[in-house]
Amino acid sequence: MRLQVDVHDGGWQWRCVGARLGCLHVPLWLLPSTQAGKRIEEGRYRFEVGIGLPLLGEVLRYGGLLQPGAVLSNG
Repeated sequence: MRLQVDVHDGGWQWRCVGARLGCLHVPLWLLPSTQAGKRIEEGRYRFEVGIGLPLLGEVLRYGGLLQPGAVLSNG
């Protein structure tokens, strides 16, 4: 996949501008639709991703807010 980054309201949005499967170009209308971006919000990192399929619409969306310096522990 070839992605392009667009800047909107101080945040980044990734946009698919092309795709290949081996040496074959894949038309964008055959690919799942995606919305992916990030931005800084009050010193924290907010990200959001959405994926949709033709005819079905959105099938997955996730996102969150990351706190700098936060450490995850397994116990």
